[in-house]
Amino acid sequence: YPNARLIFNLAVSPSLNSPAISDWSIKAQLPPELVLSQNTVSLQKSTMQEGEIINVRASVYNVGSSPADSVLITILTDDSGPLRTLKSTIAPIINPQDSVHVQTQYDSRGVRGNHSFTFQADPNNVITEYYKSNNTAVIPYTVLADTTSPSVDVTFDNTHVMNGDYVRAAPVVLILVSDPVGASLVQNDTSNVY
Repeated sequence: YPNARLIFNLAVSPSLNSPAISDWSIKAQLPPELVLSQNTVSLQKSTMQEGEIINVRASVYNVGSSPADSVLITILTDDSGPLRTLKSTIAPIINPQDSVHVQTQYDSRGVRGNHSFTFQADPNNVITEYYKSNNTAVIPYTVLADTTSPSVDVTFDNTHVMNGDYVRAAPVVLILVSDPVGASLVQNDTSNVY
């Protein structure tokens, strides 16, 4: 605690000239103690292909003796320079010797390179605790460039044609472009189709 107050009730004894303290005690409930570390967070993968979507999870434990009320928990990434929030949630209460779990999905499209996730419990230091150094965990991850080319399937009137085949004068042409990872494709974006 940053400070403590001791209150004494003093009584003057008839045989003494000044008050005397015969006994005293302190009753205090220890504060909550939030724990979030590299052992309490997990990534579905720490190395992924660009465009993959992975699950990111954090568990925040209260190993103290008091409940922790309104605990802000954040998951951030530095994939675009400064920290960007992926998930921010408030746990209404974390009881002593209990935990809460927070999960989000991370889309790695367009962010190749080496990055890190930052997990924080009580980032604004609202809750009184003995230790704040165990409220943050940083986990590195790598996004590899997408090396798989998209596939293209073209049909004329629902028929695949070969070089030299005949088609009618005004066929219905269907072009299906797919990419197993999806890093280079954006749904409904036809700007690169000529």
